[in-house]
Amino acid sequence: MFLFGIVIGLIIAALFYHKSTLFSAIDHIQVKRQRNRRTSIQFGEMDLTRIAFFEHLRKQDSRRYTVVVDRSGSMSEKVGGFFSGSKWTEVCKSVQYIVQAIMAADSEGMYLWFFSNAKPDTFNNLKTTQEVVNAFGSVNPFGATKLGKVLIPVFERHAAGGRPESVLVITDGFPTDPARLVQTLVHASKATQDMTVSIVQVGTDTYATKYLEELPGKLKEAGMVKDIVDITTTEEMDRHKANLQTLVDQLINDLKA
Repeated sequence: MFLFGIVIGLIIAALFYHKSTLFSAIDHIQVKRQRNRRTSIQFGEMDLTRIAFFEHLRKQDSRRYTVVVDRSGSMSEKVGGFFSGSKWTEVCKSVQYIVQAIMAADSEGMYLWFFSNAKPDTFNNLKTTQEVVNAFGSVNPFGATKLGKVLIPVFERHAAGGRPESVLVITDGFPTDPARLVQTLVHASKATQDMTVSIVQVGTDTYATKYLEELPGKLKEAGMVKDIVDITTTEEMDRHKANLQTLVDQLINDLKA
């Protein structure tokens, strides 16, 4: 009987030990998850209210959403090391999430335009991630960065009686038609109603960064009457440890909150 009591005691002690070890492991995992969650929230956060395209989506405003993507040759360059994806593939991933946010706000879907130096490739009323993947797969990065040229038909469509509209421009380089871009944006500020243009830079082209930083001043000098343009450069995002994908992640997290 004495030996039986000792055995029972050892078994109970072992059970308590394993139970406490299990709880300790669970607590450790939960703390680790909370720590990681806090880190992921802190990483890449920016004030989305100053990026009109994302702010309208965050508020789920019903309006037309047009995404204009640079498909110039430099978009095929890798964004990091040898095993990283190109700017083109990274932007494709981000736009797949953007279309989901758009569908939560407006049933019309997304208007996706690609530009370089020729007539833009246009895909209208995209509503699924697969449609976005198919659109990106149907064109290849090539040519110059004629941003001013592609925005003309976007603004003409809106001025002809379109809905309130938010345009997101994703570009990596210095526009090859800078004078036309200024002229087009200034004209749009006078001819359009309830339209915003958000320009977000991808890549590390310092010349493009400098140009985009100086663009608001050039627009003001040229006579822009309404402040319809906001610009987010790579340098600004670097200060917040952010990039296009983290901005999109932040938007999606805000929508889920």
